This record gives sequence, C-alpha cells and structure tokens, in this order.
Amino acid sequence: MKKLVLSAILLTALSTTLSAQESLSSNDQKFNFGLKATPTISWLRVDAEGVSNDGIRIGFTYGLVTEFRISNNYAFGTGIDISYRGGKYKFDVGSDKVSVTQKLQFLDVPVALKLRTNEIGYMKYYGTFGFLPGVIIKATESVDSDSPIVADRSNRSNQSDFTVFNLGLLVGAGLEYNIGGKTAITAGLTYNNGFIDIWDMKDAQMNSDNISLNIGVFF
Repeated sequence: MKKLVLSAILLTALSTTLSAQESLSSNDQKFNFGLKATPTISWLRVDAEGVSNDGIRIGFTYGLVTEFRISNNYAFGTGIDISYRGGKYKFDVGSDKVSVTQKLQFLDVPVALKLRTNEIGYMKYYGTFGFLPGVIIKATESVDSDSPIVADRSNRSNQSDFTVFNLGLLVGAGLEYNIGGKTAITAGLTYNNGFIDIWDMKDAQMNSDNISLNIGVFF
C-alpha cells in the first residue's frame, strides 16, 4: 500500500509539472487514436503455505489506445484492453504432486504518463509510467494431479475463487516510427506489477504480473 501511495504522489507531481511545460506545436495532434496487439508472458505470485509458483503462461492482449497530448514531449495515455493472462502454481498432497494452470481474462483501462523524445529521423523514443486498473471477467483452471483425492480437470470455471478488481503498476519503454502523415507504428516493452491480492482465499494471497511486447499503430 505504501508503494501505491508513493507512486500516486509521483504520478500527480509529474503531471502537474509537465502541464506547465511548452505548448503543442502547430503540426502536432492533441489527440491520437490507435490499435494494439500485445503478446504477453504472465505469472502468478502466490503467498500461501505449501504453494509455490510453477511457471509462466503465454497470453495475449488487444485493445484501443488513446493519447491526449500535454506538450510536444508529454502525453496522457489511456484506452481499453482485453487481456488473457494467468500462470501456474503447485502444491503437495502428502507425497503426491498437484499442478494447477490458472487462466485469467481481464478488462483493463490503462492510465499512464508518456514521455517522448523529439523526432530523430523518422523515429521517436518514449518511456511510460502509470497504473493498470481492471476487472477479472473470466477465470478457468486446469489441474494435473498425482493424488487420488484431487481430481484432474480441464478448463473448469473458478471465477468465484477471485476478487473482481485488480490494479497494477505500469512501467515501459519503446519507440514510434512515422510511416507517413499522422500514421505511426509503435513497439515497446511494458512490465505490469500487480498490487492487489486477487485470490479470494483465506490465509493466501495471489498477485498477477506480466511482461508485454506492445505492437500498435496510431492514426
């Protein structure tokens, strides 16, 4: 919680400072709109007795991207994403092993500050910092069990095991390449660190993290 408060204060301070910077030049748009497709590597941080992480899950995110320019080099970014994430965890039942693959589907609304360089050739470089609030809209689990008292199952709905709301810290960097006029292709990496315990379990905690390769186009 302390990390969340400090991050919020930093983001507010940066926004206030940047709003006083230079105004937009006449050839820059105040509003940009685009689409993105994002392969992701996700995992679960599980804090529960006898339970440990058992690997990553390859997922995918797609959605709409919008930017509201504050000045030539700074913008407020948001949008709406559908994200398929999750991870794997394991535990023992006596001497038997149980492995669980957890699939999670999120509806996310990223909120971030984007710091961008001036154009170098046809290229601009950027860094971004912000938050990723969202809700879990679907959850399924697959279980591979050696134990006779824990049944194997595949893609069983277990959304009731999770809370609704999620929140993460976003940090990323990348580049934009102008391909003509107002159209630009963008690519970069983003790390999402989940703040909130999403597992609705007593004496247990689970956080969802992921790294994304962001590929998109602005019109």
